[in-house]
Amino acid sequence: MKPFAELLYDLTALAVVAAGAYFFLWGFVVVVGPSLLISLVLMLVERTVR
Repeated sequence: MKPFAELLYDLTALAVVAAGAYFFLWGFVVVVGPSLLISLVLMLVERTVR
């Protein structure tokens, strides 16, 4: 019975790590994506104005 409990514990830890990485990645995308888009738009606007 002990190995099953250990396996369950390992799976839970893995799931927690995966969820953390997933949410960190999405947070990164949500924060960095718009700022990159805005800087790109500003760069294009500057180039068009000149």
